[in-house]
Amino acid sequence: AKTDSPPFFEEINTSDLAFHWKSYALQHACTETFRRDGDAVAQAMLKEFHALGDEGGAQQRVVKAVKAACGIAKTCRSHRAKV
Repeated sequence: AKTDSPPFFEEINTSDLAFHWKSYALQHACTETFRRDGDAVAQAMLKEFHALGDEGGAQQRVVKAVKAACGIAKTCRSHRAKV
């Protein structure tokens, strides 16, 4: 089910007692995505960032550009095809 709230992500995930497997899986998937398609994502991000011009603040433009650019990675495209 789709919700408006962001998913829980444990940034400090080093404890053996409270290891959060879902956070680890997300981190691993993102690392693999950027390892495989990082250059293409970076180019698309820069293109989108410049296309946004002065719309909003720099941080807002970065977030919008990253959201748009990450969708070109093979991993993201295959996930969208399944959903």
